[in-house]
Amino acid sequence: MSESKQAFEDHVLKSLLDLDTLEIKSYMTVLQYPKITFMMLAKKCEIDRSKIYRVVSKFESLGLVEEVGGNPLKIIAIEPEYAIRKNLERKKMKLEQIEKNLDYAMKDLKELFNESKDFTSPRFAVIQGTENVYSRITNLIPKAKLFCDMVLPFNELRIQYFYKLPDVIEKAKIPVRIITNVKSKVEMNFAKQIKNCDIRFNKNIKARMINTDIGSIVELRMPIRKYHYKTEMNNTNLVTNADHSTEINKVYFDALWKKSRVDHR
Repeated sequence: MSESKQAFEDHVLKSLLDLDTLEIKSYMTVLQYPKITFMMLAKKCEIDRSKIYRVVSKFESLGLVEEVGGNPLKIIAIEPEYAIRKNLERKKMKLEQIEKNLDYAMKDLKELFNESKDFTSPRFAVIQGTENVYSRITNLIPKAKLFCDMVLPFNELRIQYFYKLPDVIEKAKIPVRIITNVKSKVEMNFAKQIKNCDIRFNKNIKARMINTDIGSIVELRMPIRKYHYKTEMNNTNLVTNADHSTEINKVYFDALWKKSRVDHR
């Protein structure tokens, strides 16, 4: 098959006219004859006559063919460029009408979407590897009403600092606890620049966890099954789900908090 014929079938007959493989074969056969009977078309395409009647009916609705009276009835193709351009015009008119109504439709959909995102129950997000979560963290904290616990390696905490984490914590006006790992007093002093929160240090942490009363974000370093995960922090295994993740993570964080120090040693 030539490239131009293949392009015609793919872009025009499939995409524009929504014809399937059988319908394309039938239409290309009709184009080869000045007139053709239903029986001959069925024979040429090697399909049942009942199917050919349905196929030709679709062609007629698209303005691709018309029937010619007589016994037996014959099918003739409408001039292809004229028929296809007519279909293209109809598509364009339909798209223009959709575009006119798009603003109204989007307004309703946005309202529906926002309603569905109301934080009436805890949400649970699993993060594989080193996915960028900075914006997700700073979006989660302002919605919390009771508490926020974070486990962040120091390099992540430093990045979060420049993502205006201190401002987010200050505006949240809820108890915030942070566990991080530092290697020097300089890093410890940098971490303590974050006000309105309690900070402790634990050199063993590797993965990130952000837990609030309205949702949790947990970073993983291994493949998991849904709602089951293992953190690299202290080799602790946690089994959780969307309803109970907040409670389980809080128990885990409290235990890790007790093992952490108020300085970097």
